[in-house]
Amino acid sequence: MIVTALKTLQRYTPLSHLFIQKELSQLRQKAHIQLENELLGETFLYASSASGHFHHGFGRDTAFNAWFINIAYDHNPEKGVWARTKKALLTYWSFQQPDGKIPHELKPFSPDDALGQRGFYDRYKDYYINCDSVDATALMLIVTALYIKKGTEDFSRLTPQIIKALEWIEINLSDNNGWLAYQSNRKGLVSQGWMDSQHGGPVDENGELVDGHVVLVEAQAFAWKALLAWADLLEDIYPTKSIEWRERAKKLKKQFNKYFLTKDSKGVYFSHAIIFEKDSWKIKKRITSISINAGLCLWASYYKKSIIEDEYMQEVAERLLSREMFHKEAGIFTFAKGHSLKNGDGYHNGEKVVWPFASIAVAYGVMDLGGLYAWKAKRILKASIIPILIEKSFIEQATYLKKRKYVRYVSSSGAVSCKDQTWTVTAYLAAMKTLHINKNEILSMLPKLSEMIVIPFKNVVKMMPVN
Repeated sequence: MIVTALKTLQRYTPLSHLFIQKELSQLRQKAHIQLENELLGETFLYASSASGHFHHGFGRDTAFNAWFINIAYDHNPEKGVWARTKKALLTYWSFQQPDGKIPHELKPFSPDDALGQRGFYDRYKDYYINCDSVDATALMLIVTALYIKKGTEDFSRLTPQIIKALEWIEINLSDNNGWLAYQSNRKGLVSQGWMDSQHGGPVDENGELVDGHVVLVEAQAFAWKALLAWADLLEDIYPTKSIEWRERAKKLKKQFNKYFLTKDSKGVYFSHAIIFEKDSWKIKKRITSISINAGLCLWASYYKKSIIEDEYMQEVAERLLSREMFHKEAGIFTFAKGHSLKNGDGYHNGEKVVWPFASIAVAYGVMDLGGLYAWKAKRILKASIIPILIEKSFIEQATYLKKRKYVRYVSSSGAVSCKDQTWTVTAYLAAMKTLHINKNEILSMLPKLSEMIVIPFKNVVKMMPVN
């Protein structure tokens, strides 16, 4: 079987070019250049290229990008991109609001901005600002811990702001019955997680938005990790507060596993979101759709633990890798087959929609489970970069149609989803770094693989164990 596989490979491409053909190396070079010259600015780590819709600052994007860059550039302060990313990260903290919240979006003020004119933004110094994000504060806390070290000037200088951000999480939890929650802003963002389009938000069976306290599955995990990470980092300075933060995280985890756990004929998983009544805090709507967001709970692990109880973590991983959610030429879809929300328009929400950054992030969460899951995580990473490879650009998202065919989202106004999105660039670089895609590694694997399939496309040959 190995000999047959090798002969098949030679028919398509020389062995010296296994897995890392011309397109792969060119994309990696493009990613580095684009990141250094266009996406990593003096003030912000821009969310998209200059030709995209989001060439300004976003809190959530900044956090995820910094997380991927930390992997791609070896956690190395001596590397220019890493140091510039740290600067952009700390600069974003300078826009922290008085209540401790980290802004969702920042862009230079312009009186001609259509969204600004309709009240989507507030004016803040020389910027437009929007704070409709329930998760940006926790995500920035998680990632900042990777870039500043205890005992340094940066750590001491930023500590008061860190405390303020943690207080914002505490107050939000207290005001929302122990959950990190939001209420839709009809003037701003009705959906305030990473699926922040109108059609990615909390809807009922008819596709209508549900008013109430919206509790997103992944946002709870981000808050849980932020509380634990900074409880450890600040324990010697704020021992009493650290105890309180750990207790908050403990209660949140217990409550999370009680309310979000859902079961169907295929096993257990965790609901996409829960909406509570505004006054009574009775459950108004439980969105049990199977989405990628429970996988982001695995990404937000802390010392190999998750907000998801240990007994369910592997079941979540297996569901993410099931045929209804995963494809070897796309990665993990945002929603499982038959589980997309009503009125899905194919941006965040729809059948076979993939966002490479999210799929790659989840792969790292699966990798943390260890053992065989390290290999399964690499399967996800490899699958997640294929749409990028086929499209030859760092696409924001796409719908998988059929064999090596994808289509990007087009809005009713004709706007197309971004061709070069920064968190796809940085996620790709992190994935390539983790995979170490090269001839020698793959050749060394050959004697260990009992059965192989070969998938040729363009100049790339992909080899993978058969399920």
